[in-house]
Amino acid sequence: MSKSNAVGPRLPGKIERWPVVKLIPYERNARTHSPEQIAQIAASIQEYGFTAPIAVDEMGVILYGHGRLAASLMLRLAEVPVLILDHLSEAQKRAYRIMDNRSAELAGWEFQRRKFFRLDPDGRMVTPFNQV
Repeated sequence: MSKSNAVGPRLPGKIERWPVVKLIPYERNARTHSPEQIAQIAASIQEYGFTAPIAVDEMGVILYGHGRLAASLMLRLAEVPVLILDHLSEAQKRAYRIMDNRSAELAGWEFQRRKFFRLDPDGRMVTPFNQV
């Protein structure tokens, strides 16, 4: 059961700047990131800034953001923004890790709006992060 109040779902705690060495990767993290993807994440951080914090529990264990942590290490960042989610039970943490990863995989693309994307000859979307 989710924790909520009469107004709606509980809003997350707070965002802080933490030293990267304080973050603890989740030892059972099933999501993988190729070196190419980590380089793309790093390029995104350089281009746009660190727009999405790494979420951790009350002990500093990562709930989501392992790829951002790897990119931060690649960029030799000393600190990163961290969203502290200290209200989740252990069961909720496990479920949230799965939901966070699967929801992006299950999302679709509106290809009728393709005019906003540039595609390579193989039909893959070209971004500033995968151009040769």
